[in-house]
Amino acid sequence: MADMVAAFLVPGYSPDKTFTDPDLDELKHAMAAQGALLSGVTSGWGEQSVQDFGQRALEQLQHCEYNGILIGHSLGALAALSIVDQIPLRHLVLCSPSALFSEDINTNLDPALAQRIGQKRVQELKFFSALDASSLVNDLRIPTTILFGEKECELHPYLVARCGQLASVIANAELIEVAGAAHFIGEQPYANELARVVGRIATELTVD
Repeated sequence: MADMVAAFLVPGYSPDKTFTDPDLDELKHAMAAQGALLSGVTSGWGEQSVQDFGQRALEQLQHCEYNGILIGHSLGALAALSIVDQIPLRHLVLCSPSALFSEDINTNLDPALAQRIGQKRVQELKFFSALDASSLVNDLRIPTTILFGEKECELHPYLVARCGQLASVIANAELIEVAGAAHFIGEQPYANELARVVGRIATELTVD
């Protein structure tokens, strides 16, 4: 483990699933094959707001091995954006960041997703803009990679549009479409591509 880079995952929304669930084992194994140790939030979202979940991630990150690579998936990507100025951060990886940006909530572009996460969280997200948070990423000059699954172009077109928009407003952001992938990072081919990206980032950080 001493030679492995350590990354931290802020998982997507689920009331009770955690980083320790078996459905993320394939991702962890793929990461290990690329020389990356993956840890993450070990408690479910429950009733926490996005920013509260970000603070939970911050608390747990401080007790994990961590080398400055922060990964946020889906709604967890918004939680990750909420803490970028509170942690040592060398590279930010946003995986299929949720289309529930304040801009989408206010125009009702994705009511099905809004219904799934509950009205209380929807109300909070009306005042949290990932696009606004991206300006802080620029201020801090955080290298950023954004991924989304090819199948999401049909399944979640607003999400894909926001990925492109984020990549356009974050300076020098890298945007990657994962061929053949849907939304979940624990499944192939998303898991292998994310692991490959993190492994490449780790190599670049080591060289620097």
